[in-house]
Amino acid sequence: IGPGDRALALTALHHDMSVFDLFGVLGAGGTLVLPRASERREAAHWARLMEEHGVNVWNSVPAMMDMLLEHLGPRNGPLDGLRLAFMGGDWLNVATVR
Repeated sequence: IGPGDRALALTALHHDMSVFDLFGVLGAGGTLVLPRASERREAAHWARLMEEHGVNVWNSVPAMMDMLLEHLGPRNGPLDGLRLAFMGGDWLNVATVR
């Protein structure tokens, strides 16, 4: 993680995964892209933000990545620039990894 990285901040601040967003990304000089509160759970909004802001780091529970993949279907555009994907807090489905 470094100054050229942009992460989509999907994790609520009361969740332990947000520690990485705040201290890992910002502490390394990266940028956090914040979704609108009203669209925080909308995969279509995430996809738009990823394309508009060049998001290349993903940090979430696996279910949120599953939501994004379901929304995108065969269109992987927003994922083309993804450099790192961190997931935790639940089991990771093999289909998600593929």
